[in-house]
Amino acid sequence: MDIGFWGSALLKLAFVATAVSGWAYYKAVRQPPWEEAWTRWGRASWMLALGGLLGASALLLYLLVAQRFEYAYVYQHTARELPLLYVVSAFWAGQEGSFLLWALYQAVLGWVLARTAGSFRAPVMAVVAVSQLFLLSMMLGVRLGPLEIGSSPFLRLAEKFPDAPVFRQNPAFRPEDGNGLNDLLQNPWMAAHPPTLFVGFAAMVVPFAFAVAGMWTRRYTEWIRPALPWMLFATLALGVGIILGGYWAYVTLSFGGYWAWDPVENSSLVPWLIGAAALHAMIAYRGSGTSYKAALLLPVLAFAFVVYSTFLTRSGILGDSSVHSFVDLGLYNQLLLWILSVVGLGLGLFAYRFRELPKSSREPRLLSREFLLFLGAMALSATAMVIIVGTSTPILGRLFRENPAPPDAHFYNNWTLPLAIVIGLLIGLGQLLWWHRTEPRRISRLVFGPFMLAAAAAALALWGAGVQELSYLLLVFASAFAFFANVWVLMRLFRGNPRLAGGAVAHLGVALMLVGIVASSGYDQVLVPPGEGILLGNPEDPHVAHRDARPKHFQLYLGESKQAQGYRIAYTGRRTEPRRGETFYRIEITDPKGRLAVLEPSAYKSRNGQAIQHPDVASFWTHDLYVAVVPDWMLRSEEDDSTRHRFLLRRGEAERIGDYEIRFLRFRVLKAPEPMRAEGELRLPEGLRPEDVDIAVAAAVEVRNRTSGQSRTLEPVYLILKDRTQRFLAAQVADWNVMVRFEGMRVEQGQAELVVEGLAQPPWVLVEVHRKPFIGLLWLGTLVLMLGFSMAILRRWWELRRLEALRRSVQEPVQEPVLA
Repeated sequence: MDIGFWGSALLKLAFVATAVSGWAYYKAVRQPPWEEAWTRWGRASWMLALGGLLGASALLLYLLVAQRFEYAYVYQHTARELPLLYVVSAFWAGQEGSFLLWALYQAVLGWVLARTAGSFRAPVMAVVAVSQLFLLSMMLGVRLGPLEIGSSPFLRLAEKFPDAPVFRQNPAFRPEDGNGLNDLLQNPWMAAHPPTLFVGFAAMVVPFAFAVAGMWTRRYTEWIRPALPWMLFATLALGVGIILGGYWAYVTLSFGGYWAWDPVENSSLVPWLIGAAALHAMIAYRGSGTSYKAALLLPVLAFAFVVYSTFLTRSGILGDSSVHSFVDLGLYNQLLLWILSVVGLGLGLFAYRFRELPKSSREPRLLSREFLLFLGAMALSATAMVIIVGTSTPILGRLFRENPAPPDAHFYNNWTLPLAIVIGLLIGLGQLLWWHRTEPRRISRLVFGPFMLAAAAAALALWGAGVQELSYLLLVFASAFAFFANVWVLMRLFRGNPRLAGGAVAHLGVALMLVGIVASSGYDQVLVPPGEGILLGNPEDPHVAHRDARPKHFQLYLGESKQAQGYRIAYTGRRTEPRRGETFYRIEITDPKGRLAVLEPSAYKSRNGQAIQHPDVASFWTHDLYVAVVPDWMLRSEEDDSTRHRFLLRRGEAERIGDYEIRFLRFRVLKAPEPMRAEGELRLPEGLRPEDVDIAVAAAVEVRNRTSGQSRTLEPVYLILKDRTQRFLAAQVADWNVMVRFEGMRVEQGQAELVVEGLAQPPWVLVEVHRKPFIGLLWLGTLVLMLGFSMAILRRWWELRRLEALRRSVQEPVQEPVLA
């Protein structure tokens, strides 16, 4: 028996042990006299499942590091050339490994819960076990009759691809090397992004389990206190994972930003937004006893959207809409059943117990801190709903058409911008009211200072930075108001009790992030020399969410420099790294103040022939310079060589080859059927008679020497003969060694297909340069946000431990104080 057998056996052991554990915890809830006994069974079984998952994970890691390419998962995601870091990160590169990592995290969290959840231990662990069973089922790899359940990461190649000819001839065949890891994933930020994101996914089940346990055991309000630190932790971990992914996209992908409204990106953002909304609703209930139903419902929805995000990513349903989707492993039905179970359990209990749920004894005033918290939760939820509706368009749209397209970036920007303004204002006003406990009639005095400072910041943005769009100005004002209001609050807290400052610090981070987003995205400056912009791709492609109709590229030859918006941009050299043939292109940028930045974006062909591009970024205090290149080899056809070039030109358009410029002037009909008239004399070479020709068209082409300024006009001819064959009569400038052939035309577009021979093309690249103002505030705000979350977790955890200690000391239930 080999390692694969033991790995699969350990996964099956974990599945069975989790099922036993879940059943034992369920019985502990249903049979209170036997609670202790059932709990011991549940804890022991959970530990057995955790041991199975640790063993399976260790075996998979061993197979990856030992490069056992006879196993399908190892073969598909690693290769001998990979550094150790990327061999290890291949663990979560595929569906099976990432499910294993997620299940391992969830098992560890269950182990912590079993020790810390107190009187909620049994019902919470029973709910977590249900979720864990679904996760483990994705890796079972067993067949029950026609039904196949899950896909094991321990399958050998011969087991996974039994019909492949190589295994029919030699079942013991073992490849010498693997396919390798996707080149875009070979980045340190990508090595950290998925593991962090899965911590957030795994942790989000805990508040969900507490909410369900509260409804199940009819302890409708007690669950909120122990669930609150977990909701903070889950939101923190998920937020860090999302930001790591955004930074990876910024420094690795070449679309010119950190967020592309890709469906998979969106589906991870939605649970974070709902989790943040749940956090505010739970705090509002803890503080005043209001917003209970929102506090109960939102944790359920947060985890439901985690599962929905998994469904979108892994079911193959977004295969045409997202570059992030995993390969479809046939898990569609299992994932769908998981979603229905989560929604049925959470929302079903909510509906079933609805009449028993507590009601607030009083409604919050319009300008009270509780009402503003509730409004904040609703604004976050509304933002999440807009994004999930847009993201689900390719699915919902199938009800009406065959191949629906996702909405483009404008849809998301237009809908989320007003909501971001509302959120910014609420962050400022809500924090001021929360900590100053001011009567409504004194609010004007309280907000005067932050309001005036925010107005000054907006004025500075209008007259100093040229921000003129009203929506952006309002967002700058709202972000500045949030910033100064939280600074106001922090000054008071640091004079009193700094331990309570987590919320204000976190909101300060959000304010900084909003300013960074509006500055770097709304005022992203594309540097292009006047009249030289080139538009790549199809801006009308409905299946690209971030399509942009701006020409963002321009051509630079090696050794050449150009001026764009006061910047001097030069292509000064290139070097090739031997491991994977990655070529780095040296681009020097001198700003209007004479400061020089040297950047080295790169491009190369991966092992499977895919063209890979990586940008480079130079950071300054006030802005980033972002550069990506498209080298000449990516745009040349296979038949092109260094002295043969094929162009498709409209009338008046030109292409440059080294020191020469080739410009298409016009078509000239030399012979055509009636009623068309000939526009000139047709001269045919020896052996070809006029009566053999059906159609003859010349293309007037100007060839200009850029150094001397001299130009010559040529007229290569395109012939269609009576036998429907084609002939091309070339024209040349002998002393320049230039020959031009006219090999086709697209009449409707007015384009001529020209082939130019004899001129050597020096190396060139298409360059894309962005100046992104104040993008550093986005990253700084992220760090501040995470610091605030960490402070809040420590505070809530400390409160919980203190309450537990107090309960133990008095040996009787202690009534929970209502805390602000």
